[in-house]
Amino acid sequence: MSRLKANDLHVGLGDRKVLDGVSLDLQPGELVGLLGPNASGKTTLLRALANLIEPIRGEVLLDNDAIVGLTPRNRARRLAYLEQGASSEWPLPVARLVALGRAPYLGVWGRPTVEDEAAVTRVLERCEVLHLAERSSTALSGGERARVMLARAMVTGAPVLLADEPVSHLDPYHQLRIMAVIRRHADEGGSAIAALHDLTLATRFCDRIILLLNGKIAAEGPPTEILTAECLARVFSIDATLVDQNGALHVVQHGPIERTEPDPEPDPSDGAS
Repeated sequence: MSRLKANDLHVGLGDRKVLDGVSLDLQPGELVGLLGPNASGKTTLLRALANLIEPIRGEVLLDNDAIVGLTPRNRARRLAYLEQGASSEWPLPVARLVALGRAPYLGVWGRPTVEDEAAVTRVLERCEVLHLAERSSTALSGGERARVMLARAMVTGAPVLLADEPVSHLDPYHQLRIMAVIRRHADEGGSAIAALHDLTLATRFCDRIILLLNGKIAAEGPPTEILTAECLARVFSIDATLVDQNGALHVVQHGPIERTEPDPEPDPSDGAS
């Protein structure tokens, strides 16, 4: 299983510095929740970790290998990136769309092997979309599409998964199903970072939380240590409390706290995160 590490990442987009000295260490078996207000740099951080954005300074290491030095095929076998709102513009059958994730393993002629086909079936089952295998990818509901795109990312077999808001705009049922799949990936020895907005989901599924604020890590650690009233007030400007209800932790939001500073400018990479 792979270890992902970032050292002192500085990223600028346009004339704005979006990440300012971010370091992290993702261990096998971990699911880390990446939280923060809009424009805090979450998407930019994930894209930098996936080598989709070149940092001004700093480095990203995958098992002590500089990610910038890996071939695209090697990198794709070791790290999967699920972009925010991922979808397909082409009416491919779901099974074929998911099979595109096996591209790093295909030979010169691009023909899938029995092993590739088995991997596709396995991940369709895991993401509970096997019954959609022949349906057009453009005829899916929001929840179905989210699970199919997660399947395409996971079929690579990459041990490291980076997921940018994988449950945004989904109903509670599908949010829980998606998070359960990512949690299982970590439990089986993989690792994942998921950018999230739902504080209670992060508390329920994540081993560790990283809070970003203005491009810097504001706090990091287990959910019970990080999601304190003081920290939530400082990072999110909300009055909130972490409550234990029959062994399940919930973040109860009581209301906003008036900000003394204006909202930050949108993140140029996606306009939100």
